[in-house]
Amino acid sequence: MDSLRHLGTRRSSDQKMHQTSSTITINHPSGGTIPASNGNNEQPEPRPKVSSLVFKFGGDRPKKVPTYTFSPAEQAKIDQQQHQNIVTPRAPSSPQSQLSPKIKTYIDQLEIKNSELTHKLNEQYQHIEHSEKTIRELHHLCNALQHKVNEDTPNPLLQLVSNFCEISFDQQQDIMSLFESKILQCKKTEQQVKALTMTLKSKEQRITDLTNEVNELAARPSTIQTPTSAPRSNSSVSTTPIRRIDSADELDSINLRRELFRTKNRLKEAQRELSSQNSLTKHLSANNLHSSDSLISDLRKDINEMGWEIKNLQKTKETLKHEVEKLEKEIGTLESQKKSVEDANAMITRENKELRATIEELNDQNRIVLQNYHNHVKNYAIHEGLMSKLYDTMASLEKDNSQLKEKCVFLEEKLELKQISLVDKNELEKINSSNRVLQLQYDYEVAKREHCERQLTRLQDNIKQLQSELSYMDEKVKRADEQMKLADRVNRDNKDECEILQLKIMDLEKRLNLTEKDKDIVEQELLIVKQKMEATTYRINRYNEALINADNDLEQLSDTSFSEEVGSINGTETLSLKSRNSQPLQSQSEA
Repeated sequence: MDSLRHLGTRRSSDQKMHQTSSTITINHPSGGTIPASNGNNEQPEPRPKVSSLVFKFGGDRPKKVPTYTFSPAEQAKIDQQQHQNIVTPRAPSSPQSQLSPKIKTYIDQLEIKNSELTHKLNEQYQHIEHSEKTIRELHHLCNALQHKVNEDTPNPLLQLVSNFCEISFDQQQDIMSLFESKILQCKKTEQQVKALTMTLKSKEQRITDLTNEVNELAARPSTIQTPTSAPRSNSSVSTTPIRRIDSADELDSINLRRELFRTKNRLKEAQRELSSQNSLTKHLSANNLHSSDSLISDLRKDINEMGWEIKNLQKTKETLKHEVEKLEKEIGTLESQKKSVEDANAMITRENKELRATIEELNDQNRIVLQNYHNHVKNYAIHEGLMSKLYDTMASLEKDNSQLKEKCVFLEEKLELKQISLVDKNELEKINSSNRVLQLQYDYEVAKREHCERQLTRLQDNIKQLQSELSYMDEKVKRADEQMKLADRVNRDNKDECEILQLKIMDLEKRLNLTEKDKDIVEQELLIVKQKMEATTYRINRYNEALINADNDLEQLSDTSFSEEVGSINGTETLSLKSRNSQPLQSQSEA
């Protein structure tokens, strides 16, 4: 009777459900099972609470559309679980997931590779800092050299370097090829210019030698003829331009020789006139002639000494000129070496900037790869959790199916025993509907499982891509290491070159100091020579005055009437005077 009462209540509830819509609530946890309700109301296990499934039956249609609805408390629990999985993404260990250990080992390998990459990047940063220090030292050395040579670095070069670094790599290679071709052209032009400068210098030296000879020839007769105008002639010779034609120089030399010969003849005539004078003036004239001969010999000695001194000074000037030319050449070579060092420094800075840019790009790529890796790991953890839940739900559904099948068998046996009259049709419909619901749920879980497997395959593909990216990053790091080694070698070579340049600059400074001292000595010698020239001009003036006084005295004495009385006496004395005068004339001609 109790069973019939239960059947009556069930029939009334089922009729109400058919009038509106049938709602079946099935509560199951992640790892729980649905208990089987036997005809004797046996409950072997308690029924846990799980999400509600609502099935709407559309009239007499055989198809049934499942719609999933969750209560707000269950939704809050699900959101909390998802938040916990995102904050602490830990891959749950499920017995049915076969790919999880492989992926874990793969993830461990990726983490090890990432740690190695970070270590390599730190080493590269240290190398870059060391190279930057060396480059700074080289810059300080270049600045010191520029201060010594009184040359300042132009600011536009820095702007050009910055603009060059902003250009792409292909454009930089094109610009470098153009620069190399232009540098080769510049070297060829520099060699041609050096050859031309050497030829010009040789020609200028020849011209200076010729001009100096002409100046000497022009200065000697001018000092002898007109000693009062000697400083003016020197100034005019120094200021007036001298002709550089060989024929004109020869004509000038011939004219000067003729003037010298004329002056000598005039001196001989003056001596002869003096010897043919009176006896009274003979004593005076003899004394004056002795004094004039001594003055002339002194002047000749002074002139010879001046010639030797001038020759020595010319030789010293030539040696100084050669030394100055050598120093200029060495300075030019040092400047060219300095430019090459500056170009090398500029190339090193460019390479360092390129390396920094590549390292930054590698860092950005590493960050992106790590972010993708973390995101994939999080997604994988979330999907693995979902898969574990789905496996649990599948297990629970299989258990429910097995229990329901057992129920169906048991009920069929009961129906056979009680003969269809005692069987309740509503119970059969409920069982059928529950079976259909379970089949639909099973199909849904199978589809979900296939979707998760697809996601796992996608994750495996992403991991392979990450592996390929990491290998590419390793190759880039190796290339960067090689470039850094090359930059270190170039820095060492530049250091050696800078030391050599410093030693050369020290030698040049010593040589410049010596040349300055030699210049001071030459200037002092020139002052002494000038003083001697002034003394010689003063002596020549005195000699000219004595000659003029002697001529005046002879004219006064010629008017007197002592010529007849002293004629006999002068006969013998004139012979002695002629013999005396012939001796200095012969000495003058020999000189």
